[in-house]
Amino acid sequence: MNPKQRRGALTLIVAAVGAIAVFLGIVAYVGSVSAEVGPRITVYRAAADIGTFQSINPESDVEEVEMPEKYVTTQMVTSLDQLAGQKARSAISEGSIIQGDALTPVSALEDGEREVTINFDSAQGINGRVQPGDAVDVVAAFAREREDQSGGTGYRRADIPYNVAGVLVSDAEVIAVGQPMPVDQLGIEQAAGQAALEGVAETVAVTFAIPVDDATRLSYGEAFAVSMRLTRSGNNETGSQVSDDDKSFEDPDLAPVLGSTGSN
Repeated sequence: MNPKQRRGALTLIVAAVGAIAVFLGIVAYVGSVSAEVGPRITVYRAAADIGTFQSINPESDVEEVEMPEKYVTTQMVTSLDQLAGQKARSAISEGSIIQGDALTPVSALEDGEREVTINFDSAQGINGRVQPGDAVDVVAAFAREREDQSGGTGYRRADIPYNVAGVLVSDAEVIAVGQPMPVDQLGIEQAAGQAALEGVAETVAVTFAIPVDDATRLSYGEAFAVSMRLTRSGNNETGSQVSDDDKSFEDPDLAPVLGSTGSN
């Protein structure tokens, strides 16, 4: 090998050593960066704009993106299971990381339904027989005046000259039943309505999912009825043995408020 060939071989060896050194340097740098950043976690971002209260489809509305674990907060969605049955609480722009506090569960209420909670006499109105999922009728009794414990008549009720009772709301869906509570533990506002009846020891708060007009009727009944009770049918009910006349108040004075169609 002549001197010129030796110089060429030496140059190749030096170049190879330099390339190996650069490669090792890059590997070491990448390793140090990875060690500093740490492992990566999959989070989800909006694949398109998501409107307020829009139901989120995990298959089409979001896409995966990896992010270093050190930058992932507890609010970020890291599993598609967290998106199941969820709606956007507010508008989410395309590309935004999905945050848990931007989501709200899809309501079990149908369009036009409302939740309303009414207090009932624990012994006479519930007696442990009503459970969430039951469909019940709410029976209310109205009177023009009712004496209080002192014998006065200041405890004024619905403006009618006689007593009347009937089904205030039919087939109301019960979604929650509270624990019995002594009347003297109710707040002033709560005690101002039906729950303040003399002789009632305990009340139970029952929450219904009902249409808006039924919610209004229940609220009226709680404020002005002398008493309100729940009636519960068995699983043999077909409806053929009960007519609308059986449920109607048939009261012209309450008709504008309660929707009764009968006549006195």
